[in-house]
Amino acid sequence: MRRKLYLFVLIFQLSLCGLLSQPKKTISVLNLDPNGLTNQEAKIITDRIRSTLPRLGVYNVQERGKMEAIFDEMKFQLSGCASEECVVQAGQLLGAEKMLYGSVGHLGNFFTLELMILDVETGSIEQTCSYEVQGDIGKLLKGAEEALSKLLDLEYSGDISSGVNQPTSNPMQSAFTGIGGRLDIETSPTGASVFLDGEELGKTPLTKQNIRPGPHVLLLRLQNYQDYSQ
Repeated sequence: MRRKLYLFVLIFQLSLCGLLSQPKKTISVLNLDPNGLTNQEAKIITDRIRSTLPRLGVYNVQERGKMEAIFDEMKFQLSGCASEECVVQAGQLLGAEKMLYGSVGHLGNFFTLELMILDVETGSIEQTCSYEVQGDIGKLLKGAEEALSKLLDLEYSGDISSGVNQPTSNPMQSAFTGIGGRLDIETSPTGASVFLDGEELGKTPLTKQNIRPGPHVLLLRLQNYQDYSQ
């Protein structure tokens, strides 16, 4: 008679399902400061960043219209708001947890992006990114998506706006990968084969990083024991 394996179930739920239940933080994107470009050109780049962020599944992105309405109501002047103190104050007014801000520049044949993410509660800058392209502003517009992947420490495998590697029906999937859970499995006895979505990952005890968020099929198989799937 075959026996059952139980121990891995609790570990799997704590490591992966627990991650998926965590709410996404709210982020607001301030208009990028132009350096060698017009305000309108900087606004176009900012809008591309703001429209791309929600598709990455990392943050809840505050709408520009809502931001402008709050700033107008509070008579908050964004012009020249480049210091960390000012960005924190703007984030507090908006009720945001994170703020994305920075600058966009043009010098000769080069266009640059300097992006930062600031935590409103602590007032500290958590992530920074410098990105540049050579050519025209159209290349920078497309490159803004790659710059975001660099800022968020994600892998970039295609241009979302071009239609390559478009997000699937699962909103957590996109051209960007690298966000995921951790899978820790231990069994007694050890040596059970672990399969995730039909792919063998190895034998227990096993740790697997960067498990893509979303539903998965997990299978454990050990000789003389019943298979367990979830």
